[in-house]
Amino acid sequence: MPKTLVIVVDRDNDVGVKAGIITPVVGRDNVLKAANQVLLADPEEADGNAMMGAIKVYNQLKAEGEDVEIALIAGSEESGIKADTRIRNQVASLKERLKFEEVILVSDGVEDEEVLPIIYGFSTVRSLVRVVVKHSKNIEESYIILGKYIRMALYDSRYSKYFL
Repeated sequence: MPKTLVIVVDRDNDVGVKAGIITPVVGRDNVLKAANQVLLADPEEADGNAMMGAIKVYNQLKAEGEDVEIALIAGSEESGIKADTRIRNQVASLKERLKFEEVILVSDGVEDEEVLPIIYGFSTVRSLVRVVVKHSKNIEESYIILGKYIRMALYDSRYSKYFL
């Protein structure tokens, strides 16, 4: 069975900015420590949840006897070319160091998934796992109320001026 790297990508480097983490971070215990640092710095940070999701994937594969490693990499808060170049350099370093043959990308959203072409340059992608944080009931209720006001403004001209 090929060696698999479970990789979490933080393209905009929230882990570095918010928690002072320098990437790449390799190994289950190190990624867990990084996730705790991020979540303690900002409990609402989706990257911390993505790291926990990656650890869950890693644990499942390890329990099934697979040859697997886990890593966290980050780009730059400036995003774009600078972030992608930093990510490419980290993936290249991990490829040389860990000799993985395939990748499972764990992501918290579309922006982090934009690095897939970079990863394809070094390995096959076995799977993409998106970790979506469940929302609050209060937020859901706010959307319902907002929807009612929008419908009222669309169908009753008396309210449209207030909505605008």
